[in-house]
Amino acid sequence: MKRQPFTLLEVVVAMLILSVGVSAMLWQFGSASRRLEQSWQDWLQTHELSQAAEYVLLAGPEQKPDEQFQNPDYQVEIEYTDPDLPDDFKQQTANVRLAKLIIRLLDSQRDEIDRLEMDCWKDTSAHEL
Repeated sequence: MKRQPFTLLEVVVAMLILSVGVSAMLWQFGSASRRLEQSWQDWLQTHELSQAAEYVLLAGPEQKPDEQFQNPDYQVEIEYTDPDLPDDFKQQTANVRLAKLIIRLLDSQRDEIDRLEMDCWKDTSAHEL
């Protein structure tokens, strides 16, 4: 039995189906690329913030984070404030006082991107809040 060649209509329909599939796949690749870039930026910001927090907790509050490990696109701002505590809570013991450490990650225009807040003990023998 002899096979008939494909008709022009069958070839056009097949090309249409193929082009729809390829365009959908390209759209998915573009979307995945944007999500990957956003994830990278989120990771980089989180890394900068945690690196600054580690430096402050290890080197002490008087030390500013060292410029050698910071990304030039970001700046770090450190601040101590009074924590939100009940009135009957004893906030100071000997030479240490409970304080809220706020570390802010700022962009080049000094807009806040992210922040980290934690309660910690601050030495009050040298500096007052």
